[in-house]
Amino acid sequence: MASIRIWKHYANSRDGQVHMLSAKPENQEASPKTPLICLHQSPMSGEVFEEFLPVIARDRVVHCPDTPGFGGSDRPLKVRNGGKANIENFGLGLADALVELGYSEDNPVDLFGFHTGSLGAIELTRARPDLVRRIILVGIPYYPAVQRPVMEKRFVTPYAFLTDPTYVPDMYARIVLNASNDLSNEERFEAFLGRMRAGPNGQDGPDAVWSYDADEGLSELAALNKPTLFLAFNEVLTEPHKHAHRLYFPNAPLIELSHLPMEGFKAGPQDVADAIRPFLDG
Repeated sequence: MASIRIWKHYANSRDGQVHMLSAKPENQEASPKTPLICLHQSPMSGEVFEEFLPVIARDRVVHCPDTPGFGGSDRPLKVRNGGKANIENFGLGLADALVELGYSEDNPVDLFGFHTGSLGAIELTRARPDLVRRIILVGIPYYPAVQRPVMEKRFVTPYAFLTDPTYVPDMYARIVLNASNDLSNEERFEAFLGRMRAGPNGQDGPDAVWSYDADEGLSELAALNKPTLFLAFNEVLTEPHKHAHRLYFPNAPLIELSHLPMEGFKAGPQDVADAIRPFLDG
């Protein structure tokens, strides 16, 4: 496998700094392809792509930014001033960071958006379509408008780190000790640490997701006519994701990697890289 350089760094945005984990081949002649931007789920950070990076970055530059407000990135000014987090803020802040890194209409990027990151990819593309060449969407949290208030009521609850002494141990038991998913104990612990790092601000993710008009976002993305690939793992959002595909992108390719769990890029990074490379290299 090609030698890969991995580093961490910052780029500026309208809301402050965006932190990111990046990788590229040590041999610069081996990376002539369009750079790939990987956008994570909430309340995690770009580090969720740590296993994926050395595989997908063997022939291209890859950046994994922390969504504004998560990981090492500054929280959006609107939220710091008392406003509600929204996906549009995430997309605008990430677009600013890409521009500072030197990306433009003449030097565009490809996007890989997972869960919350899939909506961030949509908004980044809507805000700056000139920056984006191709898009891969994974696990879109798509529910019809009538269902979104129900989902918001179900999932948007205060992160009671500062008020409930049982909150952290209960979270640890639920996410790590008693979880019924396909993740390893190490991966469950990583998920717990991501929520701990986000602290009370972790609620920004659900707030943004369930207040987002996914129908408007998907329809406008489709109208932009960007080459788009839908990738599906075996997870809770598989059916909502495939429903969004049927409604708005019926002619776009859909690749199902049903042997991989929710974070398929961690469990099977080579399988995911092999599945998406033909699309990215097209």
